[in-house]
Amino acid sequence: MNKLRYILLATLICFVLFLIYKLTILEHAVHKLENTTEKQLHTLGLNVKDFGAKGDYNFDKNQGTDDTLAIKKAIREAKLRKINKIIFPSGNYLITDTLPVSKKGNSLGVIIEGVSPESTTIVSGLNSSKPLFSFEKTRNNIEGWDEPWSNAGLKNLRIQAKERELGTGIYIDGCVFCQFENVRITNMKYGIWLHNNELNSYTEANIFQNLRLDFNKNAIRIQQGKGNQSFHGNIFEHIFINVKPGQVGLNLVSGYLYNSRFDLIMWGQKNTNGTQPTNSNRPVYVNADGIGENNVGNITVESYGESILTGKGKFQWAGTLTGIGGQDQEIVYKDYSKEGFSCDNCKRIIKR
Repeated sequence: MNKLRYILLATLICFVLFLIYKLTILEHAVHKLENTTEKQLHTLGLNVKDFGAKGDYNFDKNQGTDDTLAIKKAIREAKLRKINKIIFPSGNYLITDTLPVSKKGNSLGVIIEGVSPESTTIVSGLNSSKPLFSFEKTRNNIEGWDEPWSNAGLKNLRIQAKERELGTGIYIDGCVFCQFENVRITNMKYGIWLHNNELNSYTEANIFQNLRLDFNKNAIRIQQGKGNQSFHGNIFEHIFINVKPGQVGLNLVSGYLYNSRFDLIMWGQKNTNGTQPTNSNRPVYVNADGIGENNVGNITVESYGESILTGKGKFQWAGTLTGIGGQDQEIVYKDYSKEGFSCDNCKRIIKR
């Protein structure tokens, strides 16, 4: 009888050890799966639809799900898990509040990426000049140029206002090394607003590439707020801009724009009834009320009586200004090109 007990006890012990072994293997497999999934997420990014975003806004019916909270949740989760990419599948996503892609004190970069400007549209339901995507203070506080800089930005999507000339598509206050590529912005008050408004903030070394800015009140607005006057080393490459009467392509409102590179192609538009704009309402390609110095690149314009340069500031350029038609104050240019110029008080262009 005792022998049988020992056999049963030994069998039970072996069975328990076998279960422990199996559970250990299972736990290891689950842990490995979790690690693999996390690794994939860092490569592929978070999908906003996994957080409840619908992307079902209908422009014709002017209705759809407000995806603001779902997308904010995705942004918070990305920062928490240090995942630097958020994916927007094809769809129209209605947003009614600012999306803080980067905030003061948080240097983690997040890339917002759609499928293409034709497939992924962020619909702005904002008022006034309120930002849609906000990039603020993305530089680390560690001194030195070898520090880990922000990699925040937007890629492969379209931003469009529900109502004309309301909201700001991309708002930048103190962003360094942010990247914006293959983005189309339409009908906003400000398409891109560089605004040093936080104390000691400055905006530099950002790249804007392959952008289309259509019919925004200011396509690109550069303005010093409460922060530093410096807008330094920013690159605008392959930027296509359409301006209507009363709109401005590049508006240097205030601050010091220098050591930057521009490659801008701009088209002016007639009035909706096909008539030429009047002097008081004509489109403006470049307005300079601030100071622009030591900038390089090319500006190409095709105009219907627009002002090529206006403003009370200074705009210095090494490169070409080429266009057909257009007005600079009282001077009318036809088939006109200048290599290297400056505009002082923008009443005349001085060839350098």
